[in-house]
Order: sequence, then C-alpha cells, then structure tokens
Amino acid sequence: MAVHTKLDLFQMQSLPLDAKIRMTVRRITDFIEYHDAYISISGGKDSRVLDDIESRFIGAGLPRVFVDTGLERRSVRACGKRHADVTVRPEKNFKQIITEYGYPVISKEVAQTIAEARVGLKSGKGYTYRISCLPELRQENRLTTE
Repeated sequence: MAVHTKLDLFQMQSLPLDAKIRMTVRRITDFIEYHDAYISISGGKDSRVLDDIESRFIGAGLPRVFVDTGLERRSVRACGKRHADVTVRPEKNFKQIITEYGYPVISKEVAQTIAEARVGLKSGKGYTYRISCLPELRQENRLTTE
C-alpha cells in the first residue's frame, strides 16, 4: 500500500466526489482480486458509505459483517444488525476483558508503563523507572517519584 504525504492527503481531500468514488472503487477491486474480503459494518456512516459504494459500483456481493460487542449505542447497533449479513459476538464480554486485561489505554508506551508498574507493585519494589525518564513532568510538579 502506498504511503501518502500530507500534501497527497490534502490534494485527495480536494478532489471532486466522483473522483473519490472512482479511487475507492479501484482500491476495493484491486484488493478483492487477490484477497478474500468482507465489509465490516459498524452501524456508523463510514461503513455505510463503503457498503453503498461496493453495492452500487462493484457488486461483488461481499458479505457484510457486524461485530456486536454490546458496547454500541442502541441506534448504531440496530443499524449494524439491519445492514449486516452476519452478526458475530466476541467470546468474552466487556467486563471479562477489563477484568482480565485492564482498561484500554492511549498508546503502547502507556500500556507498557502500566504493565511494568503492575509488576513492580506486585513485587513490592515500587515503580519509578519510566517516571524518572519524564523530567518535563517533574519540573512542572505534575508528578513525583517518591
């Protein structure tokens, strides 16, 4: 897949709608030529637009799949189920995931820091390694290592 610069993205945003649709159709047809594919229906507008483009301009009959996590808003969930050919549910519910893995965090670095902190706290050794690597936060008195 091509990597785009910010200028490329700005130029693509300024294209007329019909050019954007042609580009999307080309990408979908190129992909499905070599791969098994499906359309993930989230119940939101982006997946609905993709669904519409595929059905109107390609017509490959790709299956529409909705993953019902149970966390979606009622209206989004109803839309997803209504437009999907297949609905799947995760093996574990949200509470089980949070209990086993904890809450999702904003980055892999933050997740790693939390994982290391848990190890340090469980061992009784405390945890200061990554905190000491953040001098800009200490200077602002936003965190301490004591």
